[in-house]
Amino acid sequence: MKDGFDSQEEREDFADAEASSTDFLSDELDFDEESDEEVADVGSEGSYVCEHCGEQIVIPLDVAAGRQQQYVEDCPVCCSPNVIFVEVDGPDVRVWATPE
Repeated sequence: MKDGFDSQEEREDFADAEASSTDFLSDELDFDEESDEEVADVGSEGSYVCEHCGEQIVIPLDVAAGRQQQYVEDCPVCCSPNVIFVEVDGPDVRVWATPE
């Protein structure tokens, strides 16, 4: 079975070059503290208390949307609009709401 190399020496040279390029990449790819890799470790749910009815509301977290998020969502219990705030700080997530 032919592997595309004319000699054992070419095969070894290719393997050495491939190994050194992989070592180079792993040394160069350091993620800083602001990378999204850190964000991916947070839980998938958060909760807030509706200012209108006092119910605790559990919501899914979308960490891909950024470290600081703000959006309007109607309370699933009383249907009143709330401004939802989400802050991701490393493994810590803070969720709260204010009336719209």
